[in-house]
Amino acid sequence: MTRLRRPTKDDSESSVAIAGRLHMIEVDQPGRRVGIRAQDGVDWTCSYPDELHELVTTLIERLVRVEGIGGKVTAMTGRLHIGRLTPVPEHAQEPLFSVEPVPVETLREQQGVSGPQRLDSLIDQEWEDDDAGRRFLEATLGNAK
Repeated sequence: MTRLRRPTKDDSESSVAIAGRLHMIEVDQPGRRVGIRAQDGVDWTCSYPDELHELVTTLIERLVRVEGIGGKVTAMTGRLHIGRLTPVPEHAQEPLFSVEPVPVETLREQQGVSGPQRLDSLIDQEWEDDDAGRRFLEATLGNAK
């Protein structure tokens, strides 16, 4: 019977830090709040002080990191009073990564490759096979002899 009992709820609030997407905002007084869906799927309803209002309104649908006092209400929801709010930098996807396949001819032209490369292209013309070079290779590759 002891094993089948539900665990007692810990209603105490503590210091919490989460990162997630700010997906909901309620700007009317009283009760300004935002919704932040954390990376683990937990949806946090967060109240915030007036001094953060201008920042909050610029961060809708952006990744943010928040710190404050709160706790989980259920397994997938939580409540938090925000003390600190910072945006997480999101980097633009560069053309190096694309969803569409790029033809080999286009890649060769962009990279300045005219055809297959021979092993000679891997040789450093300035390399000297001396004691310093051997120490470098030993430090890089280990004592593989």
